[in-house]
Amino acid sequence: MQHVAKRLVLKALARTSNGLLEVVSAGETYRFGNPAAELRAQIRVRDESFFQRIAVSGDIGLARATWKACGLPQT
Repeated sequence: MQHVAKRLVLKALARTSNGLLEVVSAGETYRFGNPAAELRAQIRVRDESFFQRIAVSGDIGLARATWKACGLPQT
């Protein structure tokens, strides 16, 4: 399931057109958007379940996965 979720999320991120987003996961770097853009961000994925959370829960999944990765208390 995680592999499928990762492919779905990366495919959705491929539509990025404003700025440049780098996703670093399992030793690979994926780049989305405009390489010449001034606006840049990087996501370092430490746990591949990150993609499953996003695929299943969208924005809320992203927020929860990020919250957990930062070591903040779960609510």
